[in-house]
Amino acid sequence: MRAVVVGGGLAGAAAALELASRELEVTLVSAGAGATALSFGSLDVAVPSPGVSGLPLRDATATRLLSPRERLAACLRTRPRHPYATLFGHSGAGSAESAATDAVKSAAASLDGWLAPSGLRVEGGLDSARLLANVRGALRASDFAFTGPAEGDLQGAAEVEVAAIAGLAQHDARPLARALAAEFAAIGLARPALRVVPLPLPGGFVADGGSPARLAARTDTEEGLGVLLEAVAGRHRDEARFRRADGERRLLLLPPILGFSGVKAKLARLREAAGCRVAECLGAPPASPAGLRLVRALDAALSREGVVVKQGRVCALERTGRRVCAVRLSLREGASHTEERLEAEAILLATGRFLGGGIHEREGGVHETLLDLPLYDGAGVRVDGLAARRLVGPSPEGPQGLFSLGVRTDSCLRPLGSDGAPLFENLFAAGDLVGGFDSAVERTGLGVALLTGLRAAAEMGRLVEEESP
Repeated sequence: MRAVVVGGGLAGAAAALELASRELEVTLVSAGAGATALSFGSLDVAVPSPGVSGLPLRDATATRLLSPRERLAACLRTRPRHPYATLFGHSGAGSAESAATDAVKSAAASLDGWLAPSGLRVEGGLDSARLLANVRGALRASDFAFTGPAEGDLQGAAEVEVAAIAGLAQHDARPLARALAAEFAAIGLARPALRVVPLPLPGGFVADGGSPARLAARTDTEEGLGVLLEAVAGRHRDEARFRRADGERRLLLLPPILGFSGVKAKLARLREAAGCRVAECLGAPPASPAGLRLVRALDAALSREGVVVKQGRVCALERTGRRVCAVRLSLREGASHTEERLEAEAILLATGRFLGGGIHEREGGVHETLLDLPLYDGAGVRVDGLAARRLVGPSPEGPQGLFSLGVRTDSCLRPLGSDGAPLFENLFAAGDLVGGFDSAVERTGLGVALLTGLRAAAEMGRLVEEESP
């Protein structure tokens, strides 16, 4: 029995890996990693705080950061069209909250197991948030984070050294430190001592143009990592006396330059050289090596688990009655393209929204790409066929229907028609293609991708098992 997953991001990869663990024959069709490749190093499962898209990140009455568990419960209570309401129910207490927390713990453990052989781990939990800084100096209360940024929790830090690297583009240590100070003041939390520390790297070590990606690739080599280790160890060499906090309460904050694999081992060596905790900043637009790390680790996991991955695009889905029976592919083979037809008993669309190509604008309106499935915005209004410009609100701080649109599903994640019934018995959706949330504003993009991908795989496996002789 065959399952086909369409989409190469986290939702599709998680579904394919889960299906493979159930010993099903699974093929993943990928035209690229979509938004997953642009992720910044954190894995958030809940909105920042109840009814708020940014600051404040804390409970004003308790003067503390809200825990992921609290924000997840608030999401269930206050956002009835969020995919979590479909997965777990519309209440923030009792069985819905219990189901959600159990699913998050299980999903994080599964993902951690898949990534660990590549030296990338999922760190964090639901009881407390990590307070992390990005490369612009903005603070983020993160639920889970991947190795690199995960070690950079600013809570409890007495002193933060912001590494300055001459010639590195997209990273300026002094404005970053000033922004961090302002962020702490805005939240109302006591800030650590902030200090900009130049790293004495040799001339030419940062490539012309200062590309962070090129520097990250250089630290993937033993020679390049050795140069960075020496610079970290020698960063205070010219200071006769330097008073500093103990190693656990002192943090050296690097830009995201620690390569694309084996980050856990690199951080252990850097910590020894630095004499304190070492972490990377979270990424920020326009690019983040953390997203590419995640994609590479997922690709390695797919290979280890024997998932067949086909690089190309789905041209069409063949239907028979209320079932989708086959997928027609256009595959890339070097400079040429070939076509292939795959029969399947269950199919998952994890095609994303705009970056992944799951939704596009044609004939003056937005449409789901493969089957023209009905699309709904975050308010539950059907919007397919409407011009994209009509779905953009007048205020950037207000809701934007364009960025919350997607298909509506039942609890099994089967797309629904306008009558509220599943359109196909064996077609499922996961990730950003599922509407009802704005992944950028609510910051739950990877969380939704992981949780819906795993739930869809479970439902697909159940369907195949029921229909097997």
